[in-house]
Amino acid sequence: MSNKNLTCNKITILLAKPRIGTCYIQPITNTFNYVDNNVNYAVNINFINFDIEVIITTSKLVNIDTLRDNFLSLYEIKMLFLRYFPNIQKIEVSNTIDSHYDDELEKKSTQLYENFLVAYSSYGDLKKNCACLIDIATFNYDQIFPKWIPFKNNYDFPYRMYLYTTSTMEFLIDLRLALLSQVFEPLFKAFLIREKPQNFKEVIQETILLKGTSIFKKQINEVTLIPMIDKIKTNRNQLFHVEKKKNIPNGSECLYIFHKLNLLYRYCLLELLEVDLSTYSSRLENFITTIETSFDDCS
Repeated sequence: MSNKNLTCNKITILLAKPRIGTCYIQPITNTFNYVDNNVNYAVNINFINFDIEVIITTSKLVNIDTLRDNFLSLYEIKMLFLRYFPNIQKIEVSNTIDSHYDDELEKKSTQLYENFLVAYSSYGDLKKNCACLIDIATFNYDQIFPKWIPFKNNYDFPYRMYLYTTSTMEFLIDLRLALLSQVFEPLFKAFLIREKPQNFKEVIQETILLKGTSIFKKQINEVTLIPMIDKIKTNRNQLFHVEKKKNIPNGSECLYIFHKLNLLYRYCLLELLEVDLSTYSSRLENFITTIETSFDDCS
């Protein structure tokens, strides 16, 4: 039976708890509700020992893909907070309203994760250090979840490109950086009322000066921001125009700039979702320091 004909009202996902992050003595449950396409959704996120259990239930039967996609929206928000997707250990879909297709749902449960795009598996270098901007256990998700789904619908293609740049796809780091830098043009349109600047270099520069002065503080103070942006531009042009350029960043520099631009992109998206990032300024500063010390020879 195809997914189009399968309906359910509950999905349960077991995630691996981030190995570096806030520790809790007692289990924590985070709950919220929302409405999407006239369907009521109830979300329970349980932090138990070393696992995160996510349970999403609906007020009526919905297509299995619909319930999966709603989980993925929540999963994406967690990635923005953490910098990477926590590993999925188990998925189970069920129908608690009636018993139709129980056997089929059990089979589909085992297939769901296998059919997830590689975009939902994070690049290994993103998992090396703690980069949790926001505590995923205590955050009030109903503040931003209703805003996230329409944002994704409006900027689906550039956001998908961003996910692939941070995925386990086997890109060389220079291509990973080039693709990541490219998503800032549509992002610029999203958070500014006026028209975007005339060229790629100005988009990167203005985005940094408007939203990323703390992230690129070292470059701004040392008057090395423009040379860095020039390297971002030449790296992009060399790969997209298949033309050898001078003044391109080496491998370590590419990875260093990639981490900084990735943080800037996450910061911009969270600000668009009206998250009060001033509350998390100390976490942001700690992560910036981690990047700088990890790539001391590049900064």
